[in-house]
Amino acid sequence: GIEITWQADISFEGILAHLLPVMRPSLLKLAKTSMQGLAHALSNNYHPQSHIAHTLSSKLILPELFHFSKYGYLHAQKNWQPMSANMHGKHVLITGASSGIGLAAAYALAAKGCHLTLVLRNAQKGQQVVQDIMRVTGNTSIDIEIADMSIMADVIALSQRLLNKQHPIDVLINNAGALFNPRQETHEGLEQSFALLLLSPFILTTQIKPLLSKGSRVVNVLSGGMYSQGIAVNDLENKKGTYSGSVAYAKAKRGLMIVTEQWAKLWQADGISVHAMHPGWADTAGVVTALPEFYKLTKPILRTPEQGADTIVWLACATEVTKS
Repeated sequence: GIEITWQADISFEGILAHLLPVMRPSLLKLAKTSMQGLAHALSNNYHPQSHIAHTLSSKLILPELFHFSKYGYLHAQKNWQPMSANMHGKHVLITGASSGIGLAAAYALAAKGCHLTLVLRNAQKGQQVVQDIMRVTGNTSIDIEIADMSIMADVIALSQRLLNKQHPIDVLINNAGALFNPRQETHEGLEQSFALLLLSPFILTTQIKPLLSKGSRVVNVLSGGMYSQGIAVNDLENKKGTYSGSVAYAKAKRGLMIVTEQWAKLWQADGISVHAMHPGWADTAGVVTALPEFYKLTKPILRTPEQGADTIVWLACATEVTKS
């Protein structure tokens, strides 16, 4: 409903002043094109794009790996539509928001005016994160919830607190994750990869589903590693054979992909859209710690955390996401 007036006062000195009448038509055309582009961006009426070349390359290993890098991100960026959806006041819940991709998503969504609830393990670090986001974005509508997402008692307690608040959730982002080597069990007796990466998002999402309604979105953050693994439903806790942290991670993410597909079908009638994404290869502290050799090898082509989080932000905001 805002009227935008574009005006420019352009003048040249010396001999160039004689060129202004000649350049005037080109300058007016540039201005008109700019305003048409702005109107197009603000119309916010886009439909999902399908690129045949990318669909074909996704069936092949090497071309698809290219897309995981920062160069794949920059290449894809050329075809993106503007994103001007109004997110002011939308309630977004993000797990694992203290660092890496989750933190980058929190900054981006705070800048768009969202009301954020950030789930973190450490209260002191959580307060610092909130202060930093407020200072940078000017958004003061940020809450924190403290929970260890690998501990199911914490997840259930978190779910109950959220239900008690009765604050509807527009976007739920299941992002919390880590890669564990060697095999570890929580004090509840659950293998840690399975607990954190698959069981906790399943419990949290199903527990707080009453807070989701028509138009709500669920975004599950996965990993390209899932392409390398199937899932053994009779060994979800990786008790059989030699344990590998990266394999356990990939299997849990594969399981979350399966859950995503099930929720998407089951909740479609409720108007809740459920999505999966993976951030590609991003330069985060988690990668440095958990996969030092991989990090050393791929560091020149890794995405920034902001590039890794970009699809999360798009899935949370873009209107075309929910169009079939």
